[in-house]
Amino acid sequence: MNETERIPSLLSLYSVLEDFRVEDTDFEALASYYEHHYRVQYGSNVILDQFILLYFLDPHTINGNIIHYWIMIYYLEELKREHATLCIDVSLSPETPTEQQIWRQHLEYLRLQNTVQSHLLQLGMTFSEKEKKLQEAAHPPVGERLTLRKRVRKAIMKRLQRVWVMYLFTVNYPSSRDAPCCPLQFHFTSCHSDHFQSEQ
Repeated sequence: MNETERIPSLLSLYSVLEDFRVEDTDFEALASYYEHHYRVQYGSNVILDQFILLYFLDPHTINGNIIHYWIMIYYLEELKREHATLCIDVSLSPETPTEQQIWRQHLEYLRLQNTVQSHLLQLGMTFSEKEKKLQEAAHPPVGERLTLRKRVRKAIMKRLQRVWVMYLFTVNYPSSRDAPCCPLQFHFTSCHSDHFQSEQ
């Protein structure tokens, strides 16, 4: 839509969208603030306008695009309200000049809503991805937990088997001064050489 055809009530939004550069957003700083401040106080359910206000008011943060996001949130609700007032049947083709004007406004509202929502969605995904990483760090995936459980169980069973073998050996071959040299491999290195010579 040309500048002359822009919706007058949304001129501030047009200006913000023209100035907005996604590369000016420090997503890492936002994710860090979410983890160490917002999440601690308000939990993982992010209310976007609340988060942006708290981030903006914090003297230790760098604002970057934060004001742009705030204005987008405000105008997103305004877009929805104004769009709802248009009397249009989108299933019909516009015929009169007035209908054509309304149709163009309808398409412009949709374009603006999609643009704003895509920027806000990218911001929201930053917190979702951070929360996912925090959850994975706190609770390993089921596969990893099972693998760890198997390793622990295997180590315990191996230890129990070793104890059981030692027990059986103690029962069957009690230690004694007069006891003959053990014929089994358990004491192979302690057997006397003359014993093997006699066996041969």
